[in-house]
Amino acid sequence: MSCLLSCCSKRKTISSSNVLLVVPPFLKYTAGPLLGPALLQAAARKRGHTCEVLDLNALWIEKFRGINGVVPSDREPFVGDHDKPIDSTFLKEAEKSLYHAIASTFAKGEWKRKMWTKDIKFGFLEHDEVEAMATNLAYDHSAESFGTLVLNQFALLEDNGSTPSTLGISILHAGQIIPSIAVGMLARDMFPDVLIVWGGPHISGLGEEAFRSDLQRRCYASDIFVAGHAEETFVDILEKPQYRDISLGKCKVQFVRGKGGAIPYAPSFENLSLYDQPPVFPAQSTLGCAYGRCAFCTYPKMEPVPRKLDLQITVESVVEQAMEVGGTLALKDSLVTPKRLEEIANIIAGRVKWSACTKLHPKLADVFLLETLTYNGLTTLEVGLESLLPETQRRVAKEHPPCLLEDFLAAADLASDLAIVVNYITNFPWEDEAESIAGLDAAKELVNYYLGSKGKVEHNSFELERQSPIAQSPAKYAICSGSLRYYPWASIVPYEVM
Repeated sequence: MSCLLSCCSKRKTISSSNVLLVVPPFLKYTAGPLLGPALLQAAARKRGHTCEVLDLNALWIEKFRGINGVVPSDREPFVGDHDKPIDSTFLKEAEKSLYHAIASTFAKGEWKRKMWTKDIKFGFLEHDEVEAMATNLAYDHSAESFGTLVLNQFALLEDNGSTPSTLGISILHAGQIIPSIAVGMLARDMFPDVLIVWGGPHISGLGEEAFRSDLQRRCYASDIFVAGHAEETFVDILEKPQYRDISLGKCKVQFVRGKGGAIPYAPSFENLSLYDQPPVFPAQSTLGCAYGRCAFCTYPKMEPVPRKLDLQITVESVVEQAMEVGGTLALKDSLVTPKRLEEIANIIAGRVKWSACTKLHPKLADVFLLETLTYNGLTTLEVGLESLLPETQRRVAKEHPPCLLEDFLAAADLASDLAIVVNYITNFPWEDEAESIAGLDAAKELVNYYLGSKGKVEHNSFELERQSPIAQSPAKYAICSGSLRYYPWASIVPYEVM
């Protein structure tokens, strides 16, 4: 049965809610489960619904290296998002295999350029290309294919009497779009009455305008798209009949904005054997960003006002789960202020190792504060420097005193057992390439001088996010307004410099 026809067919209202939340491959290290699906699961279960998480990312990567083969000595000396294997060959093989399968149909003629991994990763594709690639990925049923992996998991659900009435897919970035559509196509074939709901950071990052412009065209992907924090909204979708009202012969797609608000749910993490041991448990102390002014970021438009969460619910409950299996904890906040770091340290009190992300701040150049945090378990601190170039600091609204980085690194050197990750971005549109790389090299030299193996610079090249202040006023940032190219599933926008 055609997935498009089944999308447009009339669905019955399903009184019982059996929910399957899917994590499509995003091909990063499987150090632990994701927070978003765990929160949705907690919200659904609290209201009496059956809800399970299917982590296809972990299952796909497991095909390329046995998860239990990773031991702590194989990993870098960091906790949290940077707790990665030193040898990541298996990740490259997992990525190569999946992207080759996606693009293989278009290896000839006018489609040849679509073999480029970059186009798939960033979503630089039109609707017909995306739909065709997803079809190719879904219906390749060779023994080791992605389609076969998904079908086998769906068959297990049927065998266990757990046919889903709702399929939720959480999407972090554009590279997950095609696998997500493939999952939906197979789900519609196997479970004709299933309601498909997409959400996650990438859907929010695309923005409502992108969906409203061609909402009906997106029916091959999902029935409902949800933007923003959506735990309460997701439960509404499960329980209110209007969300399943699909007219006969007409594809009716809906875009819903999440209600937001504080998270009243304590996440529960399951199937921990899928992840490397000991696993990393995600937690969050604040929604939005406590700074929220960076010109390259989406937070100024999407979540300009931060909201603190109840640490007993969102952090303490995760600490207790991590303690049971000797795991660590990674705070997923965009930015944890020095004061909030102290509050979290008092909650954790050294019971588990943990990591957090913040921005360069004068209060962090304080050995006593850093020692207090490490005494209470802080093991890795990720710091947003972004640039050492004064002009770039001014343009992106992230200025700091010239000596602050060095003062902070000197204090971190004196704090025992604290690893530091410094985030640095090069190739902003207005930067001279040589100066940009020189700034990066200077940051690396400082980090290595003060911290050695306890520190590293995480280097990223500038990407234009469609919801960022730079994208909203491109000419102000040396970008040709007429050069912007918007693709339907890409939050990153290709551009040309003036």
